[in-house]
Amino acid sequence: MKLRYALPLAQMILAAGLWWFDHRWQLAAIRLVAMPGPSSPAFDLLLAMSWPVAPVRMLWFWHVPYLCDAAASITLIGLFWYWVAMNIKTLRERRRVLMFTWLLLRVTSDLLLIGAAFVLGAIGASTLIAGPRPYPLEMGPAWLWFVPTVAIELAWAFSLMLLFGRDLIQCAFQKETVATTPSVE
Repeated sequence: MKLRYALPLAQMILAAGLWWFDHRWQLAAIRLVAMPGPSSPAFDLLLAMSWPVAPVRMLWFWHVPYLCDAAASITLIGLFWYWVAMNIKTLRERRRVLMFTWLLLRVTSDLLLIGAAFVLGAIGASTLIAGPRPYPLEMGPAWLWFVPTVAIELAWAFSLMLLFGRDLIQCAFQKETVATTPSVE
């Protein structure tokens, strides 16, 4: 199976599993505490793995039923990871990220993604400094959820700064824009 299909499918299955775990956790936590908090550690891990989906999810989160929210979010996670898989393919073939060909739009997108990486890095660093947050339900040692969540946030921040910073530098020293559309097999 090709990476561009396997990666989104695996992430969607993982997201559905984490979403189900969060739902079960919320039901159990409500029995103990009237307001258990915004999310479970599983949901925190899910958001760290597919962080660009979180701001988009906020557009419909309060306005649709739970199952529609889950289905739309998992579908969006699949689309996001398809884009990641296509970027991996383009990086292997052309040593560039898959972005716009129009220079102004490309530079703007690079700057926005670098800015988002700084924000995500700050979130990861502040989470690391604050330590694991308390949850109403005990689910094993807190570091079992905390370490992967922070590591994924910091890995995203570092990789985005590296990849899109490199692309920004390439755009600055390039006279004409090169199309980076991946080849269709």
